Amino acid sequence: MRAVQVVGFGRAVEVVDVAEPVLERPDDVVVRIAGAGICRTDLHIVAGGLQAAFSQQLPLTLGHENAGRIEAVGAGVSHLAVGDAVIVHPAVTCGFCAACRRGADMHCAAWRFPGVDGWPGGYAELMRTSARALVKLDLAPGESPAHLAPFADAGLTAMHAVRRLMPFVGAGGSAAAGIGAGAGIGATVVCLGSGGVGQIAVQLLKTLTPARVVVVEPDEARAQTARKLGADEVVTLPAEAAADAVLDLTTGHGAEAVLDLVGEGAVPQQALRMLAKGAAYSIVGYGGGAYIEHLDMINRELTSFQQLAIVLGIAVSALVNYLINLWAGGSNTDHLGGLAAWRWMLGAEVVPAILYGILSTMIPESPRFLVAIGDDERARKVLAEVEGTQANVADRIAEIRGQLAGEVKPKLVDLLTPSRRNLLAVVWIGMGLSVLQQFVGINVIFYYSSLLWQSVGINTSNSLLISMISAAVNIAGTVVAMALVDRIGRRPLLLIGSVGMMVTLGLCAWMFSYGSHVNGKTTLPKAQGVTALLGANAYVFFFAMSWGVVVWVLLGEMFPNRIRAVALSVAASAQWLANWLVTVSFPSLSRWSLAGAYSLYAIAAAISIPFVIYLVRETKGKTLESMG
Repeated sequence: MRAVQVVGFGRAVEVVDVAEPVLERPDDVVVRIAGAGICRTDLHIVAGGLQAAFSQQLPLTLGHENAGRIEAVGAGVSHLAVGDAVIVHPAVTCGFCAACRRGADMHCAAWRFPGVDGWPGGYAELMRTSARALVKLDLAPGESPAHLAPFADAGLTAMHAVRRLMPFVGAGGSAAAGIGAGAGIGATVVCLGSGGVGQIAVQLLKTLTPARVVVVEPDEARAQTARKLGADEVVTLPAEAAADAVLDLTTGHGAEAVLDLVGEGAVPQQALRMLAKGAAYSIVGYGGGAYIEHLDMINRELTSFQQLAIVLGIAVSALVNYLINLWAGGSNTDHLGGLAAWRWMLGAEVVPAILYGILSTMIPESPRFLVAIGDDERARKVLAEVEGTQANVADRIAEIRGQLAGEVKPKLVDLLTPSRRNLLAVVWIGMGLSVLQQFVGINVIFYYSSLLWQSVGINTSNSLLISMISAAVNIAGTVVAMALVDRIGRRPLLLIGSVGMMVTLGLCAWMFSYGSHVNGKTTLPKAQGVTALLGANAYVFFFAMSWGVVVWVLLGEMFPNRIRAVALSVAASAQWLANWLVTVSFPSLSRWSLAGAYSLYAIAAAISIPFVIYLVRETKGKTLESMG
């Protein structure tokens, strides 16, 4: 028989002759295909976009939206007969596992996806499937079911998405009785996109809920179709530019639910803007891959809070050192309980180290790791503890296992260009960001803060107080960065910080040049000393509100998914090497010239400006796949 197959990723499909399928199991059914839908998933398969996720081997017969009439049935099939018109469910499931028994077929332990994962699909004259995957159609003997084929995927997808949103927008007719009843009075649901799935979703929403349906669709022909199908409002703008229009339609309140049928570029971020408080956001489209702002709800917040935790730790350590010095008498060489104050400062580090060790024993292994090593029982316990007793732990385990199955671990060689002679440009840029973050000298302020101010004539007690003030400024700057990083973007914050650091470091270098040596001690005139103090703290603020937080955010976002983990590790390694170099070089540089040392840091800040302008790309609202 003839079949349409993918014979090479990125190449045109071919019509080839293949063997006819035969019944292999008692519940098998062979269907003569009357019609098969073309889905965007098929286009992704042809392009090679799902090769890793499904471990696809070529040649592959496409087709997961199928309808036809039964050609043959297995010995165990009694409710279907040859000649019956059927629509074919996209998945072949076992019917026996826990997921199948509770109706969650898509999480079946033996789940197969004909036309996608290697099982031959319906772009052929005949297709083998299971009786469980077939729905009998009430058609006349000579009537073709071909036109119903797209409902096998597009229809199911739309129905699944709408049912998930119904508790938020309410149930209307008897078909949805008892699901979110009454919740939809005055509610608004937004459909982003009105292609095949969107047009079905509009009809389902109008049939099953009392909510007002707003469709966002820039194509006028599709927009007109949406109106005919019952959409209450149609916004003829691109989805990535429609948030303000939706907010206007809801008097600023936002929609109770957004059904995103685009799911790429800046659309998810705009969709989140459209939502009312406590609303639901459901993504059906996935054409653009993984999206920064979705990860950002986790990644950006966690990296920002990581930086905040670090600067809080610095502040606490500065406070402890100041109090120890004060109790000892005002000098780090004064004694407290028979030991010099500086020894107590060093010994105080044992307390958080012990606390860290105790707390680390309480951290559970991640469910992902536990599933990867086959310890599902412990993974279930962790998931139940983290996500609560209401979580569907079995589904989460199946979801994690599916993700692991499609995971391709990156290697260092993946960071090289095709010629294998150089690193990818994006890797160099990530390393450059890491190195410049350290070369501006921020850790000199915190590692040598007390000694730095003592070197220009400030006594020990006051130098520790200044260190504590700098730590508080660091916290304030970090909070500002967390508030602005998603409002104005990564690059603008970096540039503001670079200019601010260049000016303030240059000011400090200038003030330190006024230092004079008297009786072996360096002192600054009062005016220059105050100016240097203000300049140094202003520098800390500019660093904290920009490079301190944003570099970590960028490193988590700028690399494509396929190399992200290993590229991030290389960039972080470069950062630690640069940190080491700055740390070990400062004592020698300060003995040579404190003003000269700060001039070098100011030059690094100046270099960072063109580096950001010409090499660093904005990651806010960009897909991971588009980076690099």
